[in-house]
Amino acid sequence: MERRNIHYMSQLAKDSSAKDIYDARIRVFSYFIDQLLSQAETNGYKLNVSFNIRVIERLADSKLPAHGRVKIRARLFNKTQTLDVVEIDESQMRRVFQILYEELCDMAGPVKTDKYCKTALVLVKKLPEAALYPPQRLM
Repeated sequence: MERRNIHYMSQLAKDSSAKDIYDARIRVFSYFIDQLLSQAETNGYKLNVSFNIRVIERLADSKLPAHGRVKIRARLFNKTQTLDVVEIDESQMRRVFQILYEELCDMAGPVKTDKYCKTALVLVKKLPEAALYPPQRLM
């Protein structure tokens, strides 16, 4: 069963168009960031105003496009909202993850932040899009 699943996923990746992979990357990124923040919030860490401001300032310094910053800021300040699809390139996605990871480490410590990342990865790997774009590529 496992071998068949691996074969199916590799065939899916071969048959997929560049647009399919692009769409998968965006969906995986958006869901991964949302799950990472949700893990911290669920485990008792309030992503307070000072955390949000530090993240937003660092995103601005990283030259992230304005539309990407707006969507991430909306998620940070509205806990019930999920992260809308953010259309940015892969290097910018990695930079957003790095900024959030570093700020979560400052708040919760590296051990707990790693735990949140692992849990978020497990959840994201369940997405069908993860077969086209593995979430580990964002780290």
